Amino acid sequence: MMTSYETFYQLHYQSNPFLLANAWNAKSAQLIEATGFPAIGTSSGAIADSLGYADGEKIPFKELLYIIQRIKASTTIPLSVDFERGYTNDLSVINDHTQQLLDLGVAGINLEDAEGESVYLRKLEGIKNYLARTSQQLFINARTDAFLQRLPEPF
Repeated sequence: MMTSYETFYQLHYQSNPFLLANAWNAKSAQLIEATGFPAIGTSSGAIADSLGYADGEKIPFKELLYIIQRIKASTTIPLSVDFERGYTNDLSVINDHTQQLLDLGVAGINLEDAEGESVYLRKLEGIKNYLARTSQQLFINARTDAFLQRLPEPF
């Protein structure tokens, strides 16, 4: 039997497009699974909004973890979490956050690129090194939309 990571990885390498619906709480995740989607993503904006926060890492990471734990406890398909920018610039804290998500059984993360190339690459490399050092697997969706669109750095 494949792990959640392996299943999620394989979904990216098939002949049909991989559609990923985004959840913001356990009920929306259950509906996504019941509809037949093979995996679930999360929306940082929708999660933050549902709890009365603005998007952009305004929600405390501890509260995000609670929502992710509830989603994982109520579904069986792979879950990829919108990790925004890692909720810090401190690599050791990003590694702690990554481990907490792994401990919940998350298959992947979505890391945003809206803070400049050098910071973004440092974070990607830091997570990659952490995973290698700890012999763990996590699918990293390294977003490039802000970079490709040459958007001004919003943070």
